[in-house]
Amino acid sequence: MYVPRSGILLLLLFFLIPVVGRSQQADSTVTGFLPALGYSSDVGFVAGGLGSRYFYQDGYDPYRVSVQVAALLSTRGLFSLLVQTDQTDTFGLGFRTVSRVSAALVRESTWFGKGNQTTFDHNLWENGYYFFESFVTEHELRLRRRLWDSSNGQDAYLDLQYLSLIRSSHPRAGGSVNLFNEQQPLSGEKNSWTWITGLGLHWENRDNEIAPTSGSTAVLDIMAGPGVASDHAMWQAGLLLTRYTTRKILLPVTLALRLGYIHTGGDVPFYMYPELGGEETVRGYAQDRFRGDAVFHYTTELRTWLVQIPAHGFRLGGQLFMDGGRVYHNDAVFSEFLADHRQSYGLGAAMSLFTYDFLVRADLGFSDELTRLYLGIGYTF
Repeated sequence: MYVPRSGILLLLLFFLIPVVGRSQQADSTVTGFLPALGYSSDVGFVAGGLGSRYFYQDGYDPYRVSVQVAALLSTRGLFSLLVQTDQTDTFGLGFRTVSRVSAALVRESTWFGKGNQTTFDHNLWENGYYFFESFVTEHELRLRRRLWDSSNGQDAYLDLQYLSLIRSSHPRAGGSVNLFNEQQPLSGEKNSWTWITGLGLHWENRDNEIAPTSGSTAVLDIMAGPGVASDHAMWQAGLLLTRYTTRKILLPVTLALRLGYIHTGGDVPFYMYPELGGEETVRGYAQDRFRGDAVFHYTTELRTWLVQIPAHGFRLGGQLFMDGGRVYHNDAVFSEFLADHRQSYGLGAAMSLFTYDFLVRADLGFSDELTRLYLGIGYTF
């Protein structure tokens, strides 16, 4: 979900309304809704909501179907909407289908240029020099089919994935003075959209998908688009590794590790460049602060639950994290792989209500440039 550039969103109303039930049971439905009101000096008064609905049934883990909706609207023209569905067995065919559709009208899309050494000036930031207005849409579809699973009780498995990603950008340059207008990264195009598709492998043996405490994952994706059905012919390859382990230090503490790499090539538009900065990578830097042909990123996070009431599906906890990484030009990946990494640090809180499968997270990240607050559904990994 988009976060105002001031990095401070004051929640004035924060409560949950259970519509059906308070704890997960077989053959049941659990619904949660989190309305929020707030104010930011950048976007004015903000209203939004986070909603979820879970359908539980015997034989499906962790649920049969989940639906999550997030929406945010401000008095200064920001609107974002996200709808995500997850079917663990689509039409009984053995395919797990995850669909994610999002759209946003953003007056403060960021552009700092391409590369790991792009400059940041606080005065220019406050005057809006790094911002431009845009309307962006995205549809991501993942179909997973089981290739192998363990028979020794470790819950390990390997899936084959079909991947499809459609993304569009409609920048509205206007007459303002900003870096995006000066550099024209779309080479004069007013609108652009890109579609890439491909295959991947997904291996894991986590003990839980929502809040894992042990196990690991490995995801390899390779996608390409010939440009016949979109404006740009490009390819993208990515690898993501995670590891979780838990030790008791007064309370059980989970060490969560993540390592990721993405490489692109061909006619890559600016909105398809791998990026660093924002809620998913290097929290504390501005959204999409660094863009390049390739990106390497990593995270170390400590998580614990301070209060747990299973009968009501309630738990409250916190986390500490360190993020790092950098972006590369295609001709400098190997020569500069370990040089000039960007790092940030932070802390956060997490809460579940109604069911442990509904988790709301708040993270506060600190970098050498900014401090940023993030509110979202689920852990970042």
